Amino acid sequence: MILIVVVLIMGCGSSSITGKSVYEDIEIGFSLPLTGPVALYGEWALQGAQMAVDDINRAGGINNRLVRLIVEDDKCSPTEGTKTVSKLLDVDGLDKIIVYCGAVTPAVAPITEGKALTYSISVRTDPLIGKHPHLFNMPPAISNEMDKLAEHVIDNGVTKVAIFHQHDFFGQSYREHFQRAFEQNGGEITIIESVDKFESADLRTALLKAKEHRTEAIFTSFNPPHFANLLKQAGEYDVDVKFIGPWLSQTKLLVNTVGKSAYGVTYTYPFRVDESDFAVRYEVKYGEEPEMNAAFAYDAIMLMAGIGSNCDSVDCMVSESRNVFDYNGASGVFSFTEEQVAEREVFVKQITENGFVVVE
Repeated sequence: MILIVVVLIMGCGSSSITGKSVYEDIEIGFSLPLTGPVALYGEWALQGAQMAVDDINRAGGINNRLVRLIVEDDKCSPTEGTKTVSKLLDVDGLDKIIVYCGAVTPAVAPITEGKALTYSISVRTDPLIGKHPHLFNMPPAISNEMDKLAEHVIDNGVTKVAIFHQHDFFGQSYREHFQRAFEQNGGEITIIESVDKFESADLRTALLKAKEHRTEAIFTSFNPPHFANLLKQAGEYDVDVKFIGPWLSQTKLLVNTVGKSAYGVTYTYPFRVDESDFAVRYEVKYGEEPEMNAAFAYDAIMLMAGIGSNCDSVDCMVSESRNVFDYNGASGVFSFTEEQVAEREVFVKQITENGFVVVE
């Protein structure tokens, strides 16, 4: 009798479609950098993701199913990312994966094709657009950011800009889109400098060249340590220009390294901290305001968990993701475009003595 009851219970608790228990955990893989030069951004993203998992599970899960996060450190390396995502796919058997680093996404998109719904927290570069129907991006298109920034600097009287970028897909993508937008608005690019290994790079020659060309502002997509190096050397050689860039300019690491030299740095940012429940609870939990990677990761978990609980295939989850429209999440209101990139508001911000302030 006991055996019969157990068998009946097991039968009632399984899906006729997937063969999995309806009470089985919703498992989501997260490949992100927890060590290496951009580990801080990975840490923020993980905090947002874990907060979403805790919120869902504290409320009893979704359709009586709890969410479980399986985390792998990819060091923001394409090689390591291929290993971590392959492990999440083949060993853990997951069909829902979030990838943080933009350097990893192009490497892993082909291997997750048809196997897993994939959300990327970092920017998507142009070569990926339209090639992977299972891949969705939480940040907006680079072109949206750079159009906003170019218009802002032109409106504020800056007509001559030099571009300093790291020689990789990230730096080149931002360089191309800013140059296009700035020139279309009537601006002039004075010089373009790229650096491969800029941890200890001597930028004096490039800075003096920018000064000779009467440059009014320098656009850079450097990571904070490299940006700090640029600001220090600009001060040492009396290169008095404005500094502009994309979202990764917003970090206390930059301010803590160069102090007041960071004041006036202007940048785009696709997230605005407000008095939302998420922002308040995040600050209480982690002792600081959430930044965009934390908010994007929170929303990615919320969306994936909800979609995953209602779908029995990757195709179904992709279809449901395409229907995300005016989603009001922790990161603001957004919709996925036909290119499967989040369309959301982009702000222009500035580093001041009062912190990171929205100026437009």
